[in-house]
Amino acid sequence: MENIEPQIIETGNGPDAGLPAPSVFEVCGNLPEPFDRIEISPYRGETYYEIPPVRQSHYEWKTATAFLLNGIAGGSQILATALDLLGGESDRGLIRAGRYTAFLGGTSSALMLISSLHNPRRWYNMLRIFKKTSPMSIGIWAITPFTALSSMTVAGQVIEDLGYENAGRWIGRAFSLPAAVLGGFVISYMGTELEETNMPFWAGSYPLMAPLYSAFGLSNSAAAILAASEFTEVSQKTRRNLNRLALISGGAELALATLSQSRWKNSPEAAGFEFSPYSTLFRFAYIGLGLSAPLLMRLYSEVAEDSPAGAISGFFAKLLGGWAMQLSLVYGGRESGKQARDYFEFATPRKLNGREVEKPEKRQSDGTNSMLFGLGVLAMGAGIFYLSSRGKEVRGNESSNCQE
Repeated sequence: MENIEPQIIETGNGPDAGLPAPSVFEVCGNLPEPFDRIEISPYRGETYYEIPPVRQSHYEWKTATAFLLNGIAGGSQILATALDLLGGESDRGLIRAGRYTAFLGGTSSALMLISSLHNPRRWYNMLRIFKKTSPMSIGIWAITPFTALSSMTVAGQVIEDLGYENAGRWIGRAFSLPAAVLGGFVISYMGTELEETNMPFWAGSYPLMAPLYSAFGLSNSAAAILAASEFTEVSQKTRRNLNRLALISGGAELALATLSQSRWKNSPEAAGFEFSPYSTLFRFAYIGLGLSAPLLMRLYSEVAEDSPAGAISGFFAKLLGGWAMQLSLVYGGRESGKQARDYFEFATPRKLNGREVEKPEKRQSDGTNSMLFGLGVLAMGAGIFYLSSRGKEVRGNESSNCQE
């Protein structure tokens, strides 16, 4: 067998020239030849002995786009149902717009999620069982009936548009109520699904993802219906209420996004995201374009008599910023899965006063926090419209008393 002369690591021209790197002695100690002269590449935190610590997420732009459409669809169904229950005859145009938006967004999202699977037939097999500890199982059992109920709601809307108002409204309302409840579940479920993965950036974001996605879905759907109000007859009071709802939900979304950004800066498991271009995309395209700019437009609309350009441009700013948010979170999570250091920072115990403190076990989702956040969003939307309608009724009574 041919003897191979080992390569000696050159460390400079000083007294250590020709000797192995100090890190070899620190790690291995004194080893017999030729192992004491093995060249070791520097560790950059990307892999563990050239092996990724966890399997990288397969989520890509299709999943990010589906998350965006899911949020708009679920929120639109909530707002359309609230308008149907609490609104007046002048709001029928917005109800129609909300129902069609929920149907198109939910159907497109479901098709994109199916196409993003390695095996598209997997979605059918997932319907054979229900596992409350599996976020994927919860998601498929939430999105599938939501899409079906939204389709039946649109069928009732089509019947109403054809002239059969009583039958169409009865059918639409019967299916829109359970669809709205599932819509509140859907808009927050996506954040829970990311939190319950083994990608360190996503898992380390608990429990902020679910409320962030809830506020995201409601504010984007409010912006969409507010833009649709410029193309149909609607009372000025309803338009103002929608603007205030978009302002409140957008403010909550901005607060949660800022809080998440601050937390990621101080979280070792989010280092892969913070030092990637996706952090810049999140900060400028989402927080700047998708949140701050539309909020300024909403504030201007509160003091201006009428601002149709602000409603339409605000919706497109929200749409582009929302897509940037989904892309940055999805690809940022994939990036953190490549970093061994990020994963070990999240998975290993930390020390407190020199003593190791074990981390809590990985949380498994049973859908509870998603349901609570979703129902909370639904209650907030319905409450705003209820209070606004009561205020309108009180002012109408006062005006009639004054006339008398």
